[in-house]
Amino acid sequence: MGPYLGPMRKILLYLPTKKAVSVLSKRWKSLWLSFPGLDFDSEEFPNYNAFVSFMDRFVDFSRERKSCLHKLKLSIQKSWSDQYRITRLESISLPRLKTVHLQLNVYANDAGLESFISSYPAHEDFSIVRSVDIDDNVNVLRVHSQTLTSLSVEFDLGEWGLGLLCFGQRYLGLWIDDPRFKYLNFKHELSDSKTISNLNSLVKVNFVGFYMSHGVGLSKQQMACNVFTGISRVRDLIISADIFIDCYLKEESLPQFCNLSCLKAEVCSSNVKIRETLQKPFESCPNLKSIFLVMTCTNPRALT
Repeated sequence: MGPYLGPMRKILLYLPTKKAVSVLSKRWKSLWLSFPGLDFDSEEFPNYNAFVSFMDRFVDFSRERKSCLHKLKLSIQKSWSDQYRITRLESISLPRLKTVHLQLNVYANDAGLESFISSYPAHEDFSIVRSVDIDDNVNVLRVHSQTLTSLSVEFDLGEWGLGLLCFGQRYLGLWIDDPRFKYLNFKHELSDSKTISNLNSLVKVNFVGFYMSHGVGLSKQQMACNVFTGISRVRDLIISADIFIDCYLKEESLPQFCNLSCLKAEVCSSNVKIRETLQKPFESCPNLKSIFLVMTCTNPRALT
């Protein structure tokens, strides 16, 4: 295992398995099972059934050898002819699993994904990328775990954001309840209804394209107030222009962010004056030590 140690090993972990091992030896067929990080792509197999058969044999072999992987990446390409190919998250035992990244998958239902997220005793870091133009069978994304410390939720808008044209036909919800969360990252989060609560350990929250709308029985401003209340213990907050201008500055009943020491916000509007923009954060953040504003103004008077 000597050749795998040191910087070379870390570099090779970022390559597909076949390419990584072939760098070390042309006899990769006999070496890849000893590699600490594996990366498989279903498109490199003759067909999907061949890929499934290979993975079944790989799992059985790994169980017999009691091998310990540090990283496993599976890329499963779905074509329109594979109408029954849906990602099924069945009951499996992964007691040491710490990091999970799911991207553009199709799930059985809400409950299946929720169970998958919360069923691993060592699970700390979870990220998910959802599609706006493919129904992934998840209406409400529920994240409730006693072990997670980091969460990232993103919607892939597709090329030129064209997927948004049909996205309005779906009504989606986001529900987060986890006392151990330290890091939250949202990118183009488009769920109509959002519930964020019991986040007492937050260190950093990043809102980039965090969509706010009228929820069930709630106005847009009420929804914003509930979200800000849910993250009010955060220490470091990054907000994109849409939520900062439309929600933060316009919300009259903001909670006190007593722990917030650093605020970074985008202001891309000629209708917002700098004095008004700065006044609100200092009123609601008594311990604010630094504030960074990225401003794009077409009206010079906005800077007065």
